[in-house]
Amino acid sequence: MLAVLDNGCNGCLKKERIALLQLKDSINFPNGTSLPYWEEDDDMDCCYWKHVECNSTTRRVIKLELVDTRDWGSRIDDYWHLNASILLPFESLRSLDLSGNQLSSFIGNEGMASDLFYMVK
Repeated sequence: MLAVLDNGCNGCLKKERIALLQLKDSINFPNGTSLPYWEEDDDMDCCYWKHVECNSTTRRVIKLELVDTRDWGSRIDDYWHLNASILLPFESLRSLDLSGNQLSSFIGNEGMASDLFYMVK
């Protein structure tokens, strides 16, 4: 019922879809092309996007498996610095795999960054 109240349909939660798009932008910074099928269309259910798994009842994101998703062809900096606050909307996230993406550090929300470091390894 929460998903229906939050975004008006039975798809993924609006705030989580927005966070996924911010994560996509972070992965693609400064000019990559990773995750092209993650689109800004309000009618798209992000629970069906590749690399995303949601709880079938609550429609909350529970798993992100983003192994080797970064496009390396046009990188200025080979290392990725993730703003940890992007992940805050994922209140039910239980599994996060960012391996193979040259994740160098978490920036932003320092308290959350240390907890995420252990989830990513």
